[in-house]
Amino acid sequence: MILARRVLRRCIKAATFTLFFALAVTGFGRASAETSIPGGGVIMSPSNVNQLRITNSVREPFRAPNLQPPCADVSISNSITTRRNVSVTAPILVTDLTGAGVLSFDFNLTYDPAILTAPTVSNAGTISSPMVITVNPNTPGVLRVSGYHHDFVAGAGTLLNINFTAIGPIGSGSNLVLSPFALNEGNPCSVVSNGHVTIISGTISGAVTYANAQAPPVPVPNVLLSATGSVTTSTNSNFSGLYSFGGFGAGAYTVTPSKIGDVNGITGFDSALIAQHIVLLIVLSPTQLLAADVSQNSVVTSFDAALIAQYVVAIPNVGITGSWIFSPANRGYADVESDFNAQNYDAILMGEVSGNWIAPTMRTTATLPAAAVLPVTAPTITVLPDQTITIPVTCGDTTGLNVLAYQFDLIYDPTVIVPQANPISTVGTISEGMLPIFNPISPGRLKVVLFTATPRMGAGLLLNLKFTAVGTPGSASPLTWEDFKWDEGNPAALAANGHVRLLSPTVSSGVVRGRVLTATGQPASYTRVTLTALNGATSTVTANGFGFYEFAGVAAGQTYTLSTDGRRTIISPRLLTVGGDVTELDLIGDP
Repeated sequence: MILARRVLRRCIKAATFTLFFALAVTGFGRASAETSIPGGGVIMSPSNVNQLRITNSVREPFRAPNLQPPCADVSISNSITTRRNVSVTAPILVTDLTGAGVLSFDFNLTYDPAILTAPTVSNAGTISSPMVITVNPNTPGVLRVSGYHHDFVAGAGTLLNINFTAIGPIGSGSNLVLSPFALNEGNPCSVVSNGHVTIISGTISGAVTYANAQAPPVPVPNVLLSATGSVTTSTNSNFSGLYSFGGFGAGAYTVTPSKIGDVNGITGFDSALIAQHIVLLIVLSPTQLLAADVSQNSVVTSFDAALIAQYVVAIPNVGITGSWIFSPANRGYADVESDFNAQNYDAILMGEVSGNWIAPTMRTTATLPAAAVLPVTAPTITVLPDQTITIPVTCGDTTGLNVLAYQFDLIYDPTVIVPQANPISTVGTISEGMLPIFNPISPGRLKVVLFTATPRMGAGLLLNLKFTAVGTPGSASPLTWEDFKWDEGNPAALAANGHVRLLSPTVSSGVVRGRVLTATGQPASYTRVTLTALNGATSTVTANGFGFYEFAGVAAGQTYTLSTDGRRTIISPRLLTVGGDVTELDLIGDP
């Protein structure tokens, strides 16, 4: 009997060990287990299934390893945007489900049926592509979806794509709420982030180019495109003249271009072109006529030419010279639910008739045609104080250069000389017949522009400037050219400055001396120099081997012409008024 009990006890211990070892190795028996065996027991340690722990008459619970998989993150983007009346897709994204034992999912997706409609689902190309998907879209605002498969789902990414048609107004939106959502029957668990769809407007895009360009299309940057409607928005054209913008609200819109600045290329030459057009010497293009009509009365006349000339010398007037206009002036849209491309505008700078405007991006790289050089010279004269003085301005040969206009700023000392009420005289000069416009814009600066319809011819006296000497004896004023321009820079101007010196009334004669030089600055040795008075009296000397010449005993208070025989070098005649000694009066050969 005792022997039989011992055998039975050993059999029970062996069976208990085998059972507990199997539970620990296979992972079953997650719940706590304990043994109650008289005389002792066998317990598997949860920290090491291969370790056997023998106790005598001790009861300990069994703890299996924690094999619960981590929760899966499930999300829909909260920044989905779409246009109105088009399909929009909302992907449901999940983190990695590999090894999580996922065989199925079930969820309800709620949305705003006034914003989104016609929901459908697609698992093509997703990690649920092998699964059988069942959908119930019959309740507006609620989409019920179920999916299952006999094999485990693996991978991360898009679980399922939900498709809608957006029907709400621009600016409206709908939440996309996953509730409830379950993988399998909640194991593994899931952490859900809901999404949102916003209906946005289309875009309007295009280009702004200069309509009066001489060359291929010239982009116009920095044009402000303003859109007025339920939501006001705007943008600017870039350096390539391109623009694109969105952010519109619902309903009708009007887009209007405008621009301030980047004004260049407006000269007296533009006035001359208008004058030529009026007398049928040339025919301006329709775009040029738009730019020429600065009075905005739809007819181009000499009045427009005068307004442009006034603008050049900064005289305020009723014209819109220097302003930008656009064709079309604006564009209207019933709505901006879709994209509008190629919404282009032509820009016109009013008063810039010739088409020589240069875009800001082109100013450093623009190349002008090769230009002839036409010199212009201010004299060096000496005069008596408190006298009306004539300042003769001379120039090189204008023949064949198509000079229709010229403009300049003359800088002088207003404490020494001041311009008369009408400081421009063209009688008997190359400029006779040209219309002069002037503006003594500030003390010490005289702005002048002259233009005509007939090209100038000849060399010599260009015009006379009329001033009054107001300074004290011994004082002097520079005659400095600033921005002298023939036409629009072609021919190029080679401007030589001069000066006026006031002498004592007791001076009766003076000396005129200087050098005769070639255009490269070399002495023009033995050149004959002639000094001619207004009454025709002449005096001639020959320059020495170094080019120096001198006239002594020249009567003061008179105007003379200095000229050369032209055998060594061609030199344009010089005018001067003698009020005393005139020294360092160099005669330089024409280029």
